[in-house]
Amino acid sequence: MTTYDSIFTQFIAINKTDPINIPTSDEGKYNMIHSAIVLYNNRMRDEELGYDDTIEQVNRSLSHDEILIVSRYMRLTFLENQLTEFATLYQPFAADIGLRNYQSQVKALQTLIDNENSKIERIIDNMQVDYL
Repeated sequence: MTTYDSIFTQFIAINKTDPINIPTSDEGKYNMIHSAIVLYNNRMRDEELGYDDTIEQVNRSLSHDEILIVSRYMRLTFLENQLTEFATLYQPFAADIGLRNYQSQVKALQTLIDNENSKIERIIDNMQVDYL
């Protein structure tokens, strides 16, 4: 079985952000992992990946690629949440802070989201390639 800790450790390794932005409570970490697993299951459509918060493990052993995909989905969700938070907090003040600056910040976050989606798809494609 793969532990939440191994998934979250991989997420921290790929998510270069100020630690203050990352949940420190168990509930916050669980929510991130749950969201990523839902996205993983929706995309992969293979053996359903489940989770158990009481033992902090998913229901099967994951390969390195699968851990990477789940952690990348965690980062994707993190970035989407950052975009939503930024847009809802600063959009009303866009004129005051300069519309150009606001739009460039939104575009930068959207680019990060698009890049993360591309990275996830490349990892999935690499898993499917048969070099025999």
